[in-house]
Amino acid sequence: MLGGIVSVLLAGASVSTSTFSSPSTNKDAIFTEWCHRVGIETPKAELRTTKESVAGRGVFASEDVLKGDVVLRIPEAAVLHNQNAALYFPETAGFLASKKQKILKERRRRQRWWDPRTLWRRLRPLPFEKDNLEFVDPSEDLWQMELTLFVLDVLENASVHPWGLWVSEWYRDDPMQRLHQANVQWKNSVEIDGCVAELQEMLPDANPLTLRAAVDLRLRRLNALKNLYDVHHVPPLDTIYGLVISRAIELGKGIAGVIPMFDMINHSLEPNLALSFDGSAFELIAQRNIAENEEMFICYTRDISETINTKKTPLWDEVSAVWTLVQWGIPTLPEMGDVKKMTIKSSERENQNQETEDDDEVAIKIKTFPIPSWTSRRKTRL
Repeated sequence: MLGGIVSVLLAGASVSTSTFSSPSTNKDAIFTEWCHRVGIETPKAELRTTKESVAGRGVFASEDVLKGDVVLRIPEAAVLHNQNAALYFPETAGFLASKKQKILKERRRRQRWWDPRTLWRRLRPLPFEKDNLEFVDPSEDLWQMELTLFVLDVLENASVHPWGLWVSEWYRDDPMQRLHQANVQWKNSVEIDGCVAELQEMLPDANPLTLRAAVDLRLRRLNALKNLYDVHHVPPLDTIYGLVISRAIELGKGIAGVIPMFDMINHSLEPNLALSFDGSAFELIAQRNIAENEEMFICYTRDISETINTKKTPLWDEVSAVWTLVQWGIPTLPEMGDVKKMTIKSSERENQNQETEDDDEVAIKIKTFPIPSWTSRRKTRL
């Protein structure tokens, strides 16, 4: 089982580090064919492995795109979230549900101040490594381990599973992910110090203590999740965890998932795409005109994106920058906070006054997110 998963991971790494080509490689064509097979529509977008991409691989406009055009459409059934994954792996879903019930029960017990065990805990706190709920918020963090275990199931069956080809191509290479790949634990101070030093080089304006605290919290949370789910003996788990949390997005309250093809789009502080949900599918909508062969971007950091969309002067925030670096391996330098670099360029602003009504119309469409009732009782698979 584990050997099969590791071989799939190595295959995925070779895909991501393949020789650059233009406009796309055979692997890109195979992935695009997979997208069409699972119902993903790519009318004006194309995945390419090329030097022209900021990350070596990204999504480009396959033709001229007008503001408000839909460039990608991904059916909800293709999204990797708990409800869809449970249809393929009911045994894992049952295990996760049982663990979640136990975790929530313990959380409720701790909130009852009169419980004798709660009083004793307050008088004599448990060591950090054993007090798992100090680092995990059951209402916000459990999805991280749930999706990780479902992805491990997918990789174990990668050759036959509908998500197998897509998931096997997931790749990430940055100091934080290398810690996960080496199975470094929160107690391994030497390795963590090395990681923090690398992160400091990428983000020199950040306080090293802030960087260390962020890395420490990430590793402690992972350790706490392993304790809560009793999954300490799965070697690839740390690697997959790092990949999952960097690709998943919030889909609703307590719900997260990874959206295929959307997760191939790179980050920019000046995004030209926005995500919308129409009730049955996710759509990527052009926020401005995009020329053929121009790379398409989304903004991974919601607070910065909202600042740009409201035309406010963005300010560099150290904590946000540190978490962006730890979460995705992307440095956000203070000079990137310059309003000239983060808002629409002056040459594009000339046309902005003529498009005010279009701006409002696109913004309204984008705000149809988050997800309504589909999360409850889906019974069909891809």
